[in-house]
Amino acid sequence: MRMLKKFNGDIVQWLRGFYHVAASGSFSAAAKLMGINRSAVRHHLHRLEEELNVTLFDRTQEPMQLTSEGMRLLQWTETLFDTVQNMMVDVSRSGTDIQGTVKLFTQQYICLYVLKDIIRRFLNAYPNVSVEIHTGTLGHALRQLESRECDLAISATPSHMEPYEFTKLFSDRHMLLARKGSFAISPKPSREELEKLPFIGFSAGAAQPTTDELFSAMGISPRRILTVDSDLLALEYVKAGIGVAILREKHYRHELGTLDGYPMDTAMPPAEIGLLTLKAA
Repeated sequence: MRMLKKFNGDIVQWLRGFYHVAASGSFSAAAKLMGINRSAVRHHLHRLEEELNVTLFDRTQEPMQLTSEGMRLLQWTETLFDTVQNMMVDVSRSGTDIQGTVKLFTQQYICLYVLKDIIRRFLNAYPNVSVEIHTGTLGHALRQLESRECDLAISATPSHMEPYEFTKLFSDRHMLLARKGSFAISPKPSREELEKLPFIGFSAGAAQPTTDELFSAMGISPRRILTVDSDLLALEYVKAGIGVAILREKHYRHELGTLDGYPMDTAMPPAEIGLLTLKAA
């Protein structure tokens, strides 16, 4: 029999707290997701850092950023949670009698940064079910739902809720992203700075609200050098140093070593991302 080093029985809860802080970017958001108070989440993180004798977050930055040790622990934590989920599914054999195809519509960045582990767990739980994933904008998702070409979507909140049901999954901040050291930008960019920056914008219908709508509300006219219809395409051009773009925080968190990020909280509220379906007739 394999020998397992004795560890504190609360470590799984500490890891849950760490995971939710890393995913949401704040103690408050993590506490809300876990259904506990903020001080309890801070305690989980403190005990975990104490147990491992490392610092997991750089608290001098706003928002907090994972240290290199924190990024390594996040990878291990995701693997651990996947293993536990797979173990429970394998032992219980739940979902083996459910068959068919689920058609899902979402954005590319959600597929890359959010869905992979969820899809893996789902397929393990329901081995006789297949999943079709289609990507595009919120507008595309609504049209697919209304025509019943897809069963559900994971996307931002639509401006009009009829005829949809929306269940929030997480929030994602908007950030101004630029390749590290490519542009001189203040921690809180002024209107004058924004107007001088070379922006990569989105074509009509590619994002809600659009970059144009955002800047119109701020009363500024940025210098647009490129227009694209994909967030991942915009990200690639930003990484190449061609221009800057306003994208979601999850883009930034997966490119910490490559990009500089500037929160746009005062101009643009966080996007509420959730499960979108048609209301039952």
